[in-house]
Amino acid sequence: MLRIRLLLDPDPGVRRAAARSISSGTVDVWSKVPPEILLPVLNQAIKDSVESVAAGAIKVLGVIDSPEAVSILAGALDDPRYAVRYLVLDTLGEIGPRAAAALPRLRRLEAESDGMTRITATETIEKIEKGGPGR
Repeated sequence: MLRIRLLLDPDPGVRRAAARSISSGTVDVWSKVPPEILLPVLNQAIKDSVESVAAGAIKVLGVIDSPEAVSILAGALDDPRYAVRYLVLDTLGEIGPRAAAALPRLRRLEAESDGMTRITATETIEKIEKGGPGR
């Protein structure tokens, strides 16, 4: 659990190292951390100004089987950083039908001016609606 809390350290270097360490964990590791501890920390980490910290949080959220994790990921679709949004889109597509709660936000992205965002959002919607790839 200490590694999780390091995602909130004031030092960006510590947060970066914690994100690298955490994102290399296995699903089994995350199942042992109580959701009331894990999800709030990941919700804060996904908003971190250091993209690698946000990316680590996204990766972990993608393997947590809970509606709360999908909700946090869907909220990150409003992140102004393309790299973060793209990783969230990819992760939601991998989650598949269990990410259906994110569809309203995904549909809003289809109206974005950025062509890559529109295309990726459409592909993610198709993966969620058609049931694949899923986990």
